[in-house]
Amino acid sequence: KLEPDWFYVSSLGGDLNLLTKIIRTAQLKKIKVALNPGSREISSEEKLKAFLPYVEVLIVNRQEAAKLTKHEFKNKEEILTDLRKLGPRITAMTEGRKGATLLEGRKVISLPAVPAKTVEETGAGDGFGCGLVAGLIKFTSLEKALKLGLANGASVVEHFGPKAGLLFEPEMEIWLKKL
Repeated sequence: KLEPDWFYVSSLGGDLNLLTKIIRTAQLKKIKVALNPGSREISSEEKLKAFLPYVEVLIVNRQEAAKLTKHEFKNKEEILTDLRKLGPRITAMTEGRKGATLLEGRKVISLPAVPAKTVEETGAGDGFGCGLVAGLIKFTSLEKALKLGLANGASVVEHFGPKAGLLFEPEMEIWLKKL
């Protein structure tokens, strides 16, 4: 009964049948899909790649990106070049404390991580992903959306647990003013 504009899909425990249903529903109802695949989806890389042209935003870390593109971890430029070919309109590749890179067509935006006093890193990638997608929904600027993803990830690592530091709109504005 909900009529969302977006689906944010994270780890499905390797259930690509469920991903098929999500993608089909999204196509039918013209819903954008942001996909942050888990390790089990990444391990089925060839099957996963078939879904990527139907995804608006793909969010992966550098290790996952290297696996999907079949490049060595150290070959960042080759990884980025081949990530573009996978099909999503926008691809984000995170690199932990080094920041993240956003790709859209030929556009490349790389930003450093937001400084944070790390308490625990659990949830940093998920915080980044939901912050990025919230930024894409809220702003027209890709750079501002990327900053929001980085800020949300940084806020999460400053707290214990994967959810405690997630930013709500008032906090989001404060963090964005710092950047």
